[in-house]
Amino acid sequence: MADQTNDSFIREVDEELRNEQMRKLWKTYGSYVIGTVTLIILVVAGYQGWRTWDMNTRTELGERFASAERMAVQGQAAAAKDAFAGIAVDNGGDGGYGMLARFREAALIADGGDRNAASIAFLEIADDSGVEGTYRELATILGALQGMDTAESPSLVNRLAPLADGAGPWRFSARELLAFIAHKTGDIARAKELFTGLSGDAAAPQGVRSRATEMLETLGG
Repeated sequence: MADQTNDSFIREVDEELRNEQMRKLWKTYGSYVIGTVTLIILVVAGYQGWRTWDMNTRTELGERFASAERMAVQGQAAAAKDAFAGIAVDNGGDGGYGMLARFREAALIADGGDRNAASIAFLEIADDSGVEGTYRELATILGALQGMDTAESPSLVNRLAPLADGAGPWRFSARELLAFIAHKTGDIARAKELFTGLSGDAAAPQGVRSRATEMLETLGG
């Protein structure tokens, strides 16, 4: 009986250690994604603004966007969110600075700790047919990332599955998120399957492969 009790205790401790490792990896991964994606958005949406709007409009919106960004950097999150929301409304919200402002507003909500509201904000962009497809896919990734602990897992899986099965630029991120969702919902076999595929996919980014390998070790795969 003592041996069985000890074995049970060891299994519980081992499981808790694995869960703690997963939480640390997820925390690091989430911060990495938000920071990296913000830079990507600044580049691509800036170009979209240059292509879409005339010089006067770009100058005005650019100044307003820069002002909102300064507020964000200085810790004036509420004022920055209002400023970005105003830019999104004035610019139509689906192109150039308007689209970028919506992403930044959602990112600020995430920075403030309201992951559910951030997820909703990102997914609203994803559902906007006026936004170009690549950015809608990006918004889906970010919405799922923020909604991992608050949204219903099936709804996130339904959103991510088409991206994971496609050939778009966010397919590996979608597969990685699906693996984390599988782990979260207790489908360890599916999680291992997805992480194994990512760890051995030469086309996947090195960071994705490394994290998948770490997760397989954490899961005992």
